[in-house]
Amino acid sequence: MSPSTFPDDSLIGVVKSARSYLSGPLEALAFWSAVFLPFCLLGLFASGFDGPTDYFVFTALVVANVAAVVVGHDYRQ
Repeated sequence: MSPSTFPDDSLIGVVKSARSYLSGPLEALAFWSAVFLPFCLLGLFASGFDGPTDYFVFTALVVANVAAVVVGHDYRQ
């Protein structure tokens, strides 16, 4: 019995080429976002937390910063 393969092997090539085409700009955007998002966090700390919306924004910024670090860690290596 033959090993199972993806139904359309040409689709794999398209996905790989799209990933390699988009990885450069995506990594650059993620890297620079990881650099500048902490300044947004500092601004939020300076203004203070007034309510639940500020806590949500803080959490969203931390999650976005972690995601940006993970995606952009290979930029220019």
